[in-house]
Amino acid sequence: MRATGLLLTFASLDVGLVVVAGTSPSGGGDLAALRIPMLAIIAITAIGLVALAALSFAARLLARLRVAPLRAFGAFAIGCGYAGAILGCLGWAALWLTPAHALVALAGMACAALIGWQCFAEAQFPLLEREDAERGE
Repeated sequence: MRATGLLLTFASLDVGLVVVAGTSPSGGGDLAALRIPMLAIIAITAIGLVALAALSFAARLLARLRVAPLRAFGAFAIGCGYAGAILGCLGWAALWLTPAHALVALAGMACAALIGWQCFAEAQFPLLEREDAERGE
């Protein structure tokens, strides 16, 4: 899961920006109002991390299967899972797409992008293994 560290770093920076903007004298300083965007950023990051972990684990299990029809169905299900996770994160971003909550929307878009990147990496992994096997490495 290459994207996990990036996602956690981004969420930490995002939450930090919300805190700094909310506690600055020009930002108002209403800490109760800060909880909503901070919890939203933490929630979407947690959803992204769970999706990354579950889908990566499922893809690794699928690689061990030897039955072709079961592998095909599993690959379809994992692809649908990746698509659902990406669309869910983009939908979350669309719900928060206002100037006041731009960082929350950005967190949702970052989750969608990193899940998409992980999907691409998972798709390339068997090809890289096959090339290594052909070279004898």
